[in-house]
Amino acid sequence: MSRQNTATSNGRMAAQIEDARDCIADLARHGASILCLEVGAISVPRITVARPPRGLKGGTIKIRGGSGHRIATYAVRHMDCQVEWRVEQ
Repeated sequence: MSRQNTATSNGRMAAQIEDARDCIADLARHGASILCLEVGAISVPRITVARPPRGLKGGTIKIRGGSGHRIATYAVRHMDCQVEWRVEQ
């Protein structure tokens, strides 16, 4: 359930932390390893996972390349959070 941003930045951050807590719990239930959580200045919490759980598919948001290999970053909106993971190609 998404919590509406309140008038204060503390209220917005508290709402993002609650959203992130719910999302992390769901991802953990499905075996995801959480690498990073970002809240605050961004509009929704951003969670980076080692690899997505089954059934979670996202679109490419960024590709970096060099020295013969590429790293693609994928993202999907999941339970009012942005979940990201990287794939070396």
